[in-house]
Amino acid sequence: GIENIETLTINGMRAATGFAQLGSRAARLIAIRHSQDTVYRFIILGNAGELSAFRGAFRQLALSFRQLSFTEARRVRPLRITIRDVRPGDTVRSLARQTPFSTASAARLRVLNGLGPQEPLPVGGRVKLVEG
Repeated sequence: GIENIETLTINGMRAATGFAQLGSRAARLIAIRHSQDTVYRFIILGNAGELSAFRGAFRQLALSFRQLSFTEARRVRPLRITIRDVRPGDTVRSLARQTPFSTASAARLRVLNGLGPQEPLPVGGRVKLVEG
């Protein structure tokens, strides 16, 4: 069952949020009606304590939702994963600078390629890169 259901308006769109206990986990549910045929749903999972601690942040997330203008939508470009050979001189840091991420780019590159915190790139091997 969904508890603490709250209806609200988000940038002119009808919306609702609620909380559900799922055994040892909990969920914050957010639904935003964009049009007669389209509803956006967000499910944020965690333990009940985490969800309570971040309640304000989740509310800000929901309230920031808005429809993109035509111009904004045209500028959206999908991110793509490419694979390339690791060349001599390539480092996690140098390749991470080529990604579109402004934060934690080296950590993201390590996770994407299954590299440990201090593990170097395998020269002559292959590496996955996110490009945008």
